[in-house]
Amino acid sequence: MSEAPPQSVEEDTTGGHFFGNFPRYYDAQFNPPSKRLPFVPRAVGVLVAEAAGDGERPLYMLDLGCNAGDLTVAVAERVAESSGRAVHAVGIDVDASLVARAETLVAGRNGDAAAGLSFAFLAGDILADGVEDTLLAARGGEVPTDGASPPFDVVFCFGLVMWIHVNAGDDGLRAFLAKLGSLGATLVLETHTWDNYRKCRSRLRRKGLPPPAAYAAMTIRNNIEEYVAEYLTDTVGLTQTAVLGVTPWGRTIALYAHCPDLVLAETEPETEPGPHPEPELEPAPRT
Repeated sequence: MSEAPPQSVEEDTTGGHFFGNFPRYYDAQFNPPSKRLPFVPRAVGVLVAEAAGDGERPLYMLDLGCNAGDLTVAVAERVAESSGRAVHAVGIDVDASLVARAETLVAGRNGDAAAGLSFAFLAGDILADGVEDTLLAARGGEVPTDGASPPFDVVFCFGLVMWIHVNAGDDGLRAFLAKLGSLGATLVLETHTWDNYRKCRSRLRRKGLPPPAAYAAMTIRNNIEEYVAEYLTDTVGLTQTAVLGVTPWGRTIALYAHCPDLVLAETEPETEPGPHPEPELEPAPRT
C-alpha cells in the first residue's frame, strides 16, 4: 500500500481498518447483535410508535452503517415486537459487498406480511450529495412534505461516528450530526470514545499503515462524547431523552428525539453482555 491512506472503500485492502467495514464484524466471536440488543430495550419501540402516531402505517427505520445487516434485522424485529407495528427498515453502508450480504440475509422475507417486516439495503456514502433522495426512494410510502417532519421514525447509528470523523474531519462530523437530526424523529446513537480513536490509530501503526485521511487535522479529540451530545442538543435541536447504557468497550448509547416531551418508560433491565475486549479484527477476504 502507498503511504497515502485510501480515499474510498474500493481502494482499501485492509479489511475494514480505514472505514470500519469489517467483513466479520457480527460474527459470534467478535460482536454479535446480542451484544447490542440489551441497549435497545423494548420501551424504545413503544416510544418510537408514540412519536410516530398514525398506527395505520408502518414505522420507518433507518440503520446507518448497516454492515451485513445482522443487527439491522435484529433491531427491526425488536421494534416491531415491542411497538405492535409493522416496520420497514432501510440500511445503508459504504461497502457494496456487505450490502450484498445483507440483501441475501433478508431474501424471501419482504413478502412475509404476517411478520410485519420489510427491508431495503443500499450501498452509499451517507455524506454524499443526493443520498437523501436515495434513502427516501428506499423508504417508500408517503413522505412528509411539511419540511419539518423527518422521513424516518427512528434512526439507529451504531459504531459509525468515529469512522465518519477520521475520514471526513471535523466539518464532516458536524455535517453528519446535522444529517442525523434531519433524517429521524428519534435517534439511537452509539458514540466512540477518544480511546477508541487511539486504538484505531494504533492498529494501523502496528500494520505499518498511515492514519485515516482526516485524522491529523482533527481538532475535536479528547471530549468526543461530550461534543457530540452538545452539538445534537444545542445546534441540531434534539433532546437527549435517555442514556440507554454503556457498551463493554466504554461507548455510550443514547436516545435522542425532536419532541422534548417524550419519556422512555421504565422497564426491567435486560441482561447486558459481560466485559469483553474490543475485538482486534484482522483483514479477511470479503464474500
